[in-house]
Amino acid sequence: MTRKLKRGVYGALLGVVLWALPALATSDGLGEFIAPVSNPTNFEDPRVESDVRPLYVYHSLSNTFLDSVQKAGLQAPGGSAQIVAVQLRLKLMERLALIATKDGYVWVSPNHSVDNVVTNGNGFANVAGGLKYNFFKDVTLPALATAGVRYEVPSGEPQALQGSVFRSHNVLGADLNKRGSGVLNLFLSGAWGIGNAHLMGYTGPRVAMSAVDSSFYDTSLHLDYKLGSIYPLVEFNWVHVIDGGNRLQPIQNAGVNMRDEGVDFFNLGAPSAAGMDVATVAFGGRWRITDNLDVLGQSGGVDFGAVAEFPVTGYGSVFGWRMTTDLIFWVM
Repeated sequence: MTRKLKRGVYGALLGVVLWALPALATSDGLGEFIAPVSNPTNFEDPRVESDVRPLYVYHSLSNTFLDSVQKAGLQAPGGSAQIVAVQLRLKLMERLALIATKDGYVWVSPNHSVDNVVTNGNGFANVAGGLKYNFFKDVTLPALATAGVRYEVPSGEPQALQGSVFRSHNVLGADLNKRGSGVLNLFLSGAWGIGNAHLMGYTGPRVAMSAVDSSFYDTSLHLDYKLGSIYPLVEFNWVHVIDGGNRLQPIQNAGVNMRDEGVDFFNLGAPSAAGMDVATVAFGGRWRITDNLDVLGQSGGVDFGAVAEFPVTGYGSVFGWRMTTDLIFWVM
């Protein structure tokens, strides 16, 4: 991202926050919360409800992703990945819900293949699920705080940049077929509303259960403002690589430093990624299509969301830019 574009993104973010501040200071009443849109596999809504959430994601691979492979006479991949998935949440009790937040099918289309890392292909993603518990709820504020745990099973396919990666010509090290033992995520999420303005946040580590995968620490923030049935929103996501994995070994005798990571949906196990930070900002909105559904005596509705997301850090990860859309069929 150019310096001029970064300044424009920061300026737009500041403008949205300043625009919402009067409502935060002067409004009152029970807000109508909506789910976040960006970073859908990690940014968990603190509300406890049952829902079905189909997702479509178009993910542009950064042109600087794996640009270090040029030292070995290869070209940086560039290109794109597309993801289709369905999330499920089941309210077990008033404050407890079962969550299934990662699955789906991935199409990877690089402009240039990099053997053993990014090639033209498609396959199933890893599967992740767990539980969340709403330990604080005050309808008069209104505010919520929820804790959760989930586990990502290394069940995906290498051509979808999940689990192991390709070993076609042994260009990289010999341990690329390792799948690892999955990733454990402990998290906290919360929400606060004043009038038509709503704030939401998520934070927590994703800890690799073996040395194959990388470990991360995530923080996400969401701000929206209700205008009738439309919710303009802005979201911020920050990912810090706690520790790199050992799946991607340096290219032999080429002095190539494998430091680029997959940030949220993709875990490449890059050994030199530790300490790297990736921050993104997403702009978009939600449309509450209806909130008058009656599902077996329970109140429900349908929400549609769409955001465009851009990196605001200089680190060249897999993240070029991203478009995320979803449709949520929910029951409180």
